[in-house]
Amino acid sequence: AYGGDSAKVTWRNNVQVGLLSRSELDMGRPLADELKGPSHPVWVLHGGDHFTVLWAPKSGIGPANMPEKVDFMHWNGLQPNRALTRLQLRNCSLKPPLPAPAQYTPSHWRPKVGEVESIVQALPADKQARPSAW
Repeated sequence: AYGGDSAKVTWRNNVQVGLLSRSELDMGRPLADELKGPSHPVWVLHGGDHFTVLWAPKSGIGPANMPEKVDFMHWNGLQPNRALTRLQLRNCSLKPPLPAPAQYTPSHWRPKVGEVESIVQALPADKQARPSAW
């Protein structure tokens, strides 16, 4: 979704099949907006070292009294889990997600070897109540 200068790039218009990737979460850089909102409700799911397919059949969209329910079909062709599975998601929509910002701002930093990831401090009240524990 972003070039080397951190400016947003468009991939192509009217993508028919989308892509959702775990790498987006792991690496902290969004995929192109066009891949998240394809013209057909079909996505290739990338799980790091494996790909599966997710789609919403036309009959899978909820009735007028429950529009936030969507039925999906998920195909995983890898053994031993080779299966076609029906999934029903609630509080879900087939609308494309909000677009990524025009400029990339890093929000995810991976710790380096030897670097302290976080420091947890005890509450002052806990320290006072149990001074010998700290």
